[in-house]
Formats: sequence, C-alpha cells, structure tokens
Amino acid sequence: MTMDDNTLAERTKNNWLLFIPLAVLTGILTIAGALVAYYLVTEQMGYTGGKSGVFYIGGAFVGYSIAAPLWKLYRRRYPKAAKQV
Repeated sequence: MTMDDNTLAERTKNNWLLFIPLAVLTGILTIAGALVAYYLVTEQMGYTGGKSGVFYIGGAFVGYSIAAPLWKLYRRRYPKAAKQV
C-alpha cells in the first residue's frame, strides 16, 4: 500500500467522535420537530381532531431535513468504503 492508499482507507472509516453526536442530534431534531408541529397544530391552531399522526410525521420530516445537510457534509469528508464482493 502506498501512502495515498492508507489515507483513503483511513478516510473511509467512520469518525465516531462525529458520527455518534450527529446521530443523536438527528434523533433529537426529528423528535423535536414532531412535537413542535403537534404543539403548533393542536394548541396554537386549535385542532381537536383525532387523526393527528400526519402532523407528527410532517414535523419529524422537517426535523430530519434540518440535520440532513450535516450528514451530507459528514459523508463528503468521510465517504463510505467500497463494498468488497
């Protein structure tokens, strides 16, 4: 292996000091988005209907959308390793 091969092999590994906090942040933002969306619809807009799951899903999607660009930056710096067949 040359020096470039070693560097590439190191870069394809996950950086756990960034990966775990980013995964936790994504989970927090997803749950927070769902709760905020539910709060806004039920408390602020006065919705009292029974089928409120769609608001949770929409809020979770918005929460994840906030964290998605961070994952893109992470994968740009630490690309996935090629699959070995």
